[in-house]
Amino acid sequence: MKTELHCWELPNKAMFWLKTDFWRRLYDLKRMEKLSWKEIARKIGINSGNLQNYTSQLTGKKAQYVPLQTLLKISGFLKIPYFETEKFIVEAKYGRNGKPIQLSFPINFLTQEWASLVGAILAEGNMHQNFGVGFWNKDEEILNNFTELAGKITPDGVRKEESIYGCFLPAIFGQILITGLGFKVGDKTRKNVGIPEIYLNSEDNQIVRSLLSWLFTGDGWVTMFRDHLNQIHRAVGIGFGSPKKDKQPQLLIDTIKLLKNFDIRPSRPYQEIKKQKSGKITYNWRIFIKGKENLDKFYRQISFQNLEKQKILENALLSYEKPKRGDGESLNLLIKAITELHASKKIINKNALAEETKLNSHWVQRLLKRAKDMKIVEVIGGGERTKGRWGGRNPYVYKLLKMVIS
Repeated sequence: MKTELHCWELPNKAMFWLKTDFWRRLYDLKRMEKLSWKEIARKIGINSGNLQNYTSQLTGKKAQYVPLQTLLKISGFLKIPYFETEKFIVEAKYGRNGKPIQLSFPINFLTQEWASLVGAILAEGNMHQNFGVGFWNKDEEILNNFTELAGKITPDGVRKEESIYGCFLPAIFGQILITGLGFKVGDKTRKNVGIPEIYLNSEDNQIVRSLLSWLFTGDGWVTMFRDHLNQIHRAVGIGFGSPKKDKQPQLLIDTIKLLKNFDIRPSRPYQEIKKQKSGKITYNWRIFIKGKENLDKFYRQISFQNLEKQKILENALLSYEKPKRGDGESLNLLIKAITELHASKKIINKNALAEETKLNSHWVQRLLKRAKDMKIVEVIGGGERTKGRWGGRNPYVYKLLKMVIS
């Protein structure tokens, strides 16, 4: 996969403004060969009036942008190689009425800005048949961040539509992504798009991190919840649709590969089959990042682009932290919590006590056994097997037998 996009690979509607040195070469040739503008125009194969409008770029008066094919004809007439022609380009725009786009040729896609843009478009973007590029997200912070990001690449070409939570880039961006990075037009699920090879093979983790951060911001999620056994579940997930039942989406395969660059080990891909009211069946594939070490690596090296998801992830990591206490101190803390739960007529079990004391539930269970041996509490219920897919047993319920002052 190439990392450069040259001006002659841009769409025919691309137009350019050139440096004065380029036009001086044409003027010098005209003077040396003693040719008229009509003769030069005929040799080049363009209209003489248009040629003089283009050469007005030398003075900036009534000048017109030069279409791509015309530029290549003039360069050929002046015997200027393509790679040298690029050095004369000041700016480009798409179409006669298009806004200027500040681009340098050849284009280097191995930057954090381009990687972020690619990640965002893969997640929440769309490329239409006319190669227009759009981005949609109802989160105002994410939409503003994308607009700011796109503005770093093209200061004057971004159009934001707050009423439909969208942001649109100049059509030339579609051509650039198709030609330079192999993007495909249309629905990413049906086309089974993947991450461009240039980023898959990149050894620069900052560039890869920029792409993944935007990809997870758009298509990923982070959750933290307690189940009916009061156990905390924490996970970062991401998922994509697949055109076939037994085929994992390429975007998911590529995401797993990039995550391993950061030594993050996600779960095995999980398939979810859904049947819509229309009768259409969709095949969605997901992966999850679980465990304190994995989540910590994700938080420090990738994270999200919006504060809401970042905060949930931070709280998930903080929930792993338990205060370290001595044995006697822990027992006193447990007895105090039992007394308070008894006074408020709440259920006394290991999960309620773990929540109250912030101690590990396994340590609470050991302390409860000691309290039982000391005749401070006794078991009055619980222990029965639970129903449903979670399995296991309900926690034992305890009753306070005597008040202990500690």
